[in-house]
Amino acid sequence: MDEEGGEEFSFYNEWGKVTRFLTPTEEEFIWKYDAECRLQQEVFPSGLTKYYTYDSSSRLVNIKDSMDSEISLFYNERGCVCERRTRLNERNW
Repeated sequence: MDEEGGEEFSFYNEWGKVTRFLTPTEEEFIWKYDAECRLQQEVFPSGLTKYYTYDSSSRLVNIKDSMDSEISLFYNERGCVCERRTRLNERNW
């Protein structure tokens, strides 16, 4: 229950990851995972959807959304994020 007494419902997959959440006002959040249990897709009540892409080392390399926004992550030789770029090729760090 939330602080106002409404019921919230959470649903989980076999790995214990939340796959669906319903708010007391029946707003629905959805999460989808790939075979390696990495977040692949996130759907918000507004309809906005985010898509996540990973490299062969399972590092997050790209986030796109249904509003045509995009963020790409780049890693250094130590595996740390060293650069973040938007769709307009702007460097954020």
